[in-house]
Amino acid sequence: MNFDLKFHPSSEKPTERGDYLLYNQCDGYHIAEARFYDGEFFSFAWFADGLIDKDFYCAWALLPDGTKTLYDAFAKKSRPVTAMEDE
Repeated sequence: MNFDLKFHPSSEKPTERGDYLLYNQCDGYHIAEARFYDGEFFSFAWFADGLIDKDFYCAWALLPDGTKTLYDAFAKKSRPVTAMEDE
């Protein structure tokens, strides 16, 4: 699967709902979702967790549709499997 990502500076606000790739100069890339209030961008947020401070990232890009499925697949592979999960 190939697709192009267009990165924007953190000073620019996203205009559509969706999943985003945030870039942090210290530790790389993070997947987040955009939160809106009254139709205006409010903040990025970790999935099912807290809001992300605007100083945390220096750039963002809108991910294409269907990335949640890819995120779930890779997230399962990126953490260690415990003995109970292995049964």
